[in-house]
Amino acid sequence: MQKYLKNIVISVILIALTFSLNPKIALSKPGSVTNIRNVNHGKCLNLQKGMLVNGGLPDVFNCEGHIDQYWSISRITDVTLDGSLVSLYMIMRDGSKGSFCLTIEDSENFNGGRPKVTKNCNSSYSSIYWTITPVHSSGQFRIENTRTDKCLNLKAEDAFNGGKPTVWECNTHPDQFWTFDTPDFF
Repeated sequence: MQKYLKNIVISVILIALTFSLNPKIALSKPGSVTNIRNVNHGKCLNLQKGMLVNGGLPDVFNCEGHIDQYWSISRITDVTLDGSLVSLYMIMRDGSKGSFCLTIEDSENFNGGRPKVTKNCNSSYSSIYWTITPVHSSGQFRIENTRTDKCLNLKAEDAFNGGKPTVWECNTHPDQFWTFDTPDFF
């Protein structure tokens, strides 16, 4: 019941935001892009140009500063969830066809599900919104999808060039710890 109410609150807020905000102007640092690096395996979230389509699957690759690894993170708003004030973010990859947002589709809402990208970044569909929470004072973060309550995860067996990140129940394993290569991005 609590998760259901949480999703209703998020949906109502996001519907209001859809009509009042343009996410392009809500960047944490305007014009900033960053690599999103997994702490445990040292791989970066990657989206090859051919995957800049609805349903495209991000992968991971050696962190080389390539454009396929540049993500913009837009802070949309602050909301109170479960009694705590949290910020909601969209994680986007820009390309010649516009912006694509990292999302979890309902069909992937299970441990081991695969995040995808969608062109529908201005939607009130809550699966494109994430929280980014510090897990250590050393600049490590957990990235949690607000609709599914699952965290971006990179298992050891997927930590190779071209391996696919998953979502998993949020926990304290470093497979779910990420850093941003742009200094002081947050």
